[in-house]
Amino acid sequence: MEILQEIFFHSMMEVLMPEIHARARPLIFSHVCGHWRQVVLSTPALWARVVVQIQFRYRPSYTSIVNLWLERSHSFPLDLYLLDSRCTISRLNPDPVLELLLAHAHRWHTISWCLQDGDSAEQFLENSIGAGHENLLESLDISILRCKGDQSERFPLALQPFSHLRRLSYSSNTSQCLLNLPFTHLTHLKLQCPIPVDVCGRILSQCLTVVNVSIRDIIAPLDEICRTHLFLPELRSLDLYSSWGDLGLLLGQLNCPNLHILGLRCGGSQHSHVKAYETFLLRSGCHLLKFTFYDNWLPEGYLVRLLAISCLKSLQNLEVACYNLSDCTINLLTQREVLPRLKRLEIWYCCSSDGKLADMIASRWRKRPSSPRYTLTWCSLGLNFSVPPGKRLYHCDDEEEQKAILSAHKKDMKRFRSFTADGLELHWNLNTH
Repeated sequence: MEILQEIFFHSMMEVLMPEIHARARPLIFSHVCGHWRQVVLSTPALWARVVVQIQFRYRPSYTSIVNLWLERSHSFPLDLYLLDSRCTISRLNPDPVLELLLAHAHRWHTISWCLQDGDSAEQFLENSIGAGHENLLESLDISILRCKGDQSERFPLALQPFSHLRRLSYSSNTSQCLLNLPFTHLTHLKLQCPIPVDVCGRILSQCLTVVNVSIRDIIAPLDEICRTHLFLPELRSLDLYSSWGDLGLLLGQLNCPNLHILGLRCGGSQHSHVKAYETFLLRSGCHLLKFTFYDNWLPEGYLVRLLAISCLKSLQNLEVACYNLSDCTINLLTQREVLPRLKRLEIWYCCSSDGKLADMIASRWRKRPSSPRYTLTWCSLGLNFSVPPGKRLYHCDDEEEQKAILSAHKKDMKRFRSFTADGLELHWNLNTH
């Protein structure tokens, strides 16, 4: 019996999440023979992980088959992926499938739900706020981007009863009432909504045991930033995005000594606190393994200083995008004592002189395998060319620009082909506007 159960579990894992229908696994297993049926019905875990349709124009049998799934899962914790259509159902006639699922909310363990309709949101809110029942929910990925304004403000309150929540991914069109979310015990936090940078600091001050944080989109502060240091000793991965541009205001508050993965993406041109990047890394004293850095308008001198600091010595994976990236940065990366353990390098936009990129790669890669001095194994480059000072290209189409890029990197391209022929996984593209 145990062997057959393992086979069933392995078969179930072949699909990301099984959908409920007449020929879905494990239902079809129960129709093969009496022995298989006995094994399937005595294994509730097979029925506890499923995709369910919400606000759907159901066939009459769909609600019954969802109920069958829930019954056969017994009291096993539920992992649910909820597909929410935009079919309008009056609140006077609640969605029957969602009603079934809400009756089992105390068993929810993992939920992924992109709400497409205000009625299903209202049904959830009315059931959750003040419900007071015990629950098992540990992981919630929820998007309420299509909800009404008042519903978006009530959702953080509705999630407060989930005291066991450890992983939260939350997408909304507003940051109103965001501080009411249950942050205290989270280990993984992903927020996707316009969040003022001062509110970000207040949120992280509640997440003292968090391990993984991703926040987008960080916007200008509402109030004056408090000059306090937030000590996050458990944080291993931090990913921040700001269309406004000045992440330095937030980084200036953080101390993350055990950080291994850092992603900073800035879409704007605000650089009043650019030195905070460097100060944050030096203060934390962390040893990064992966660093993703997008800051289109950062002056190259700051980029060079940032890549040269000592806590990047252990870096294995670097991805960088900056319109000002040119010879100074490539000259730095050509020095093997800078980022000596680098294995993967991705540069999105490079205007270096012809031959510089090839020299940099040659300083970090050799055909001989397992050489401790040459660690690079993978490289991706976005090529462009420098326009002489005082000149600009007007009405330059993509074909003309591609020719200009190829002309600016003739030596590089020749050696790139040699590197790939010798076994380096090297990719390059022509980065036209």
